[in-house]
Amino acid sequence: MSERESTWHGQHQAGLSRGERAADYLRNGMGSWIFVNLFLSMLAGLQGAILLIAAKRQDAIAAATAQHDYDTDVQAKTEIDRLMAINSQQLELLE
Repeated sequence: MSERESTWHGQHQAGLSRGERAADYLRNGMGSWIFVNLFLSMLAGLQGAILLIAAKRQDAIAAATAQHDYDTDVQAKTEIDRLMAINSQQLELLE
């Protein structure tokens, strides 16, 4: 029996499967400050991309709204011009 296997911890480590050792390694790494900073950086990158997508969508909505407002204004101007022409004709008839 080697010196490493003489303690309870050594015996436990020797009895672990490859997957269990990998899980322990990941657990130890994910609890570190380096992992936390890496995770926060990844989260900030994802949030940046999502915000850009949302801003682009908002721009598209604003452009569609502006086009609708313009079309409404053009239609209203046409109707106002027609009504002004009718009003002018009525004034001419009254005079």
